[in-house]
Amino acid sequence: MTAATWLLQLTCMLTISSTLTESMETKTIQTPSGKMMGLKVDITTLNSFVYQFRRIPYAKPPIGDLRFAKPQPMAPWTDTLNATYFGPNCMQTIINPDDPLLPNKTLSEDCLVLNVYVPPNTTESSKKPVILYIHGGSYIAGAGMLYDGSCLAIYGDQVVVTINYRLGIWGFLTTGDSNCPGNFGLWDQRLAMQWAKANIQAFGGDPDLITIFGESAGGFSVAIHSISPINKGLFKRAMSHSGTANSFFAVAQSKLAKLAQIGMGLFVKCFDVENSAKFLQCMRTKSSQELLVVSVNVANITFNDIHHLHYALPLAPVVDGEFITENPAKILNDPTSPGMQFFRSLDYVDGDVNSEGSLLFLEPLYSFQKPNHFNISEGIPYRILCDDVIETIVKEFFNNNRTLRYVACSRYKSASGDGVDQSRLAVNLFSDIFFFTPGVLTLNAHAGGTRSTYQWLFSRKSKYGFGFPYPKWFTGAGHAGELAFLFGIIRDPDTGPSDKILAEQMMSYWSNFARTGNPNTGLAVKVQWPEYNVQDGRYISLNTTISTEERLYKDRVDFWASVLPKAITPGIMSPTLPHLLILISLVAPFFCQNATHVVTLPAGKVRGILVPVPAFNSSVYQYRKIPYAKPPVGDLRFKKPIGRIPWAGVLDGTEFGPICMQDNPKNVSMSEDCLFLNVYVPLNTSASDNKPVMVFIHGGAYISGSGQIYDGSYLAIFGDAIVVTMNYRLGFMGFMSTQDGSSPGNYGLWDQRMALVWVKINIRMFGGDPQRFTIFGESAGGFSVALQCLYAPNKGVFNQAMAHSGVANSVFATSPFAKQAARVIGAAIGCTAKTSAGLVDCLRTKPAEVIQNAIHTSTTNDNKTHYILLLAPVVDGDFLIDTPSNLLGNKSSLAYKFFRSLNVVVGNVQSEGSLILDENLKALQSFYNYNLTLGIPSRILCDLIIPGIVGDWLGNHSDVISAVCSMYSINGGNTTTMAEQGNKAVEMYGDFFFFVPAIYTLNVHAQGNTQSKTFQFLLTRNAGWGAGEPYPSWLEGPGHFSEIPYLFGAQIRPGVQQQDLKLSLDMLTYWTNFASSGDPNVGWPTDVNWPAYTPSAGAYIDLDTPCTRKTKMFEKRVNFWRKTVPTMIIIDNALSRAGSVSTSLSVYTVTFVLISVIMKSFQQQVII
Repeated sequence: MTAATWLLQLTCMLTISSTLTESMETKTIQTPSGKMMGLKVDITTLNSFVYQFRRIPYAKPPIGDLRFAKPQPMAPWTDTLNATYFGPNCMQTIINPDDPLLPNKTLSEDCLVLNVYVPPNTTESSKKPVILYIHGGSYIAGAGMLYDGSCLAIYGDQVVVTINYRLGIWGFLTTGDSNCPGNFGLWDQRLAMQWAKANIQAFGGDPDLITIFGESAGGFSVAIHSISPINKGLFKRAMSHSGTANSFFAVAQSKLAKLAQIGMGLFVKCFDVENSAKFLQCMRTKSSQELLVVSVNVANITFNDIHHLHYALPLAPVVDGEFITENPAKILNDPTSPGMQFFRSLDYVDGDVNSEGSLLFLEPLYSFQKPNHFNISEGIPYRILCDDVIETIVKEFFNNNRTLRYVACSRYKSASGDGVDQSRLAVNLFSDIFFFTPGVLTLNAHAGGTRSTYQWLFSRKSKYGFGFPYPKWFTGAGHAGELAFLFGIIRDPDTGPSDKILAEQMMSYWSNFARTGNPNTGLAVKVQWPEYNVQDGRYISLNTTISTEERLYKDRVDFWASVLPKAITPGIMSPTLPHLLILISLVAPFFCQNATHVVTLPAGKVRGILVPVPAFNSSVYQYRKIPYAKPPVGDLRFKKPIGRIPWAGVLDGTEFGPICMQDNPKNVSMSEDCLFLNVYVPLNTSASDNKPVMVFIHGGAYISGSGQIYDGSYLAIFGDAIVVTMNYRLGFMGFMSTQDGSSPGNYGLWDQRMALVWVKINIRMFGGDPQRFTIFGESAGGFSVALQCLYAPNKGVFNQAMAHSGVANSVFATSPFAKQAARVIGAAIGCTAKTSAGLVDCLRTKPAEVIQNAIHTSTTNDNKTHYILLLAPVVDGDFLIDTPSNLLGNKSSLAYKFFRSLNVVVGNVQSEGSLILDENLKALQSFYNYNLTLGIPSRILCDLIIPGIVGDWLGNHSDVISAVCSMYSINGGNTTTMAEQGNKAVEMYGDFFFFVPAIYTLNVHAQGNTQSKTFQFLLTRNAGWGAGEPYPSWLEGPGHFSEIPYLFGAQIRPGVQQQDLKLSLDMLTYWTNFASSGDPNVGWPTDVNWPAYTPSAGAYIDLDTPCTRKTKMFEKRVNFWRKTVPTMIIIDNALSRAGSVSTSLSVYTVTFVLISVIMKSFQQQVII
């Protein structure tokens, strides 16, 4: 069972458990280990209660010298142990710290605790049966507290125990010798049994009537304990769910375990892998967190390799000569072996669900879909089953037997060719090899002795089966589907009568077996469960109608029963095992550099760092602080960037570089020498992979922001893409212009272009495809993307673009006052030369900090609102040869032709106009007597905001002011009207600055365009995150910037809702599909087809939960600006004025009245 599937099982168990009620009543008992105080817990649906004794330590903390050693018994304590709350979970990567249902979210190495559930009317002399449960989780995940034994305790009148044991590297690391023989998790389980044996009578349990049972890795563990004679006397009966000792999943292949030891050691710089004593000494010095990172990478290799499937587990029990004396299959085949003799001294039950192979379409096959062009929701193609699944199984477990591969492919090929039938056959294959056949062979080995043997098959499909939502073609019960029926479904108010009856019957069978060794004796059962024998193989079929059957899947099991003896044993490993190639490739070049990797580029070598991404159970290589240009200092200040000369040695790309000059960065290094980029590369990527490339240009009003605050890991992993983020010069350093040859400006745009050219030349070395190159950006980054699309010499650099919240013809995209701003700031720091050349020469002598501070000393306030970006791109005759609107309107221009040659996405959020709530509007509250927390009064909209916009951009026409006021104002002054008026003001701002320009740009791109594709999006889901400070409660819809977290780490936002996680995955799919193919619908499957945009239909996708297709975004409002206003001033003509401004406006009055909310947001926000 994979960690991902276990997590869904966890959610199921916790959901059920949440129906109990804890009282304040406690109970104190004396045990041989000491006194302890437990808690009374009412189970109201059963009209009963249990006493729960939680977090009981059964071993010393396995830390320091006890790490990677057998557990040591806990010494008795003298004080009363508080056993009313659950203890920490053992170290693992799957626990979700934001899960509100988790009783305890702590991870710790000090985790060897158990929990005891005691039914009512129990005394020390009661001697009730004891059931000890061992949880599953692929040996790398899980916790005892997740399985509430209350119902079993009450219904069966028995004492139930659940336990923690060490997992992953802590529980199963081995050096293959006596220094670190491994199996520490098994030894923990055994010590817990010993503790129960010694102490359970104090709880009312019978120490001579202990039954152990477990599921998946817990089932493997139970079966292993049952063939280990050192356990003699500890328990009397055993029940294995979905796992027996002779399954390939039960025990690790020894060479694979050794290879894992080497890789993990090198990862944390424990290089003495051949000197096990020194190696162990080194490993004991490493922090828990360091080892947790190692665990993530081992899980990635096993479960998340998108290029190769792997099924052999590297961290699992091993044949150590003590706990497991030899291959479990060999023990079971030798009736004279001590292990077999002990096994046959126990009463034994084994069982499975009828679709154990549901594990097949989880990890690793789930991650395998996209690069191999199939969709599990539609089925598992025969080519995937034969060429990948069977191929891997044969290589890993059958010594690459080609005949077996051919026979298995033939046996599990659908005769009809039907996709549904083929998919179900794939599930059967996985079930047969790893579960059903080993189970039957184990039962055959046990049967015929003096103790009882039973088999069950569970086939009830319910919401409590786990896995990703089952595909429609899937039938039966998935792996772990039976557990809810034993751990509390009976008290779930949503459980139907038939499922409650099935749960009661199962708890009766299990409790009867624990008490007597016969599931039919004790509590009443409706159907007699027949004892298993080799001749007829009788078993009980557990469904809403219980029945008895014979010979579980006889033909399928018989085939594999004849083949399994030829399989590779845990002591032998195929030389073609893919794990060898993958692990060695990781160990040799990567792990030796402490989880780093060196890439050789034309300019030199750069070392990146491996960074885990637990939210996706994966990792990425991040190559940080790669210089793409010479430092723009000295004579290079206020000039186009110059390419970086090659460097010698290996560049350290493991730390982020400084950000570019801007206002008040908090605890961040800032410098003019800031022209760096960062590359995010998915795990297991080679230089020949040709993965799509996505380059992100950050926003921030051209005055703030940096590439490093956008974590490209999520896009890289999910989309199997190479993601690049960059810095570029900002503010005065990036956009100062004298608008002549002395300092033409646009240096930030030139920086961006140089970064794009650098990526084009170098990205193949990281595994990227320079021919599938998408640029995307938000806000000023969206303006920048759109402007880059109008620079014709970019032809051939990138072929796709996505502009978020900003297009080139918006009045915010370019500046009308760059020249005047340069003069004002120059004067503020003593640069008063009359010529442009003299001004620039003087400015180059000033420290960057002095220039940055001068921006604020130059600011004035005229108690009016102005909406102009002064430090922004300009029409320079080079990068921008004309205004963007003129370029878009000139069908013969090279800019127009280049733009239309690209696949383009343009999109916005519903409340782009949230930017109206800027620092300027806030500062004017007392002067004009209004309160933004209540809304925006109509007088403020009509007398202050609208005149500011019309005066700045539309010639200060009074009739236009009146028309806009009439369109967006609401009469009245109460609180409700104020809030409504506030949202109308937000609409007005969004329409003028964002939506109308976007529609114009989309129309220009799409009209009659047959060479490329056009798409539009609108985000309407309001998750409550956006730019800057929290929005007032009256704001409707998502604000500016709100789409960005969905692409850059929504998974780790505190309190994120499931709907938003789903939308994040939808958006990651659309964006990476577009990057890969130029069409957001082609590639990874989507729930809703994103329609192409045309001017006539205006189709777009509404990004919400769920996503929907819509047409004509804000049609009435957009038409107002494009069809009503033209009688006064045509909005399209006004937009062509980007680069010019109303002559009535005084530059000295508004020199630095900026849209500071964006700047403010980047100073204050945590993006994800």
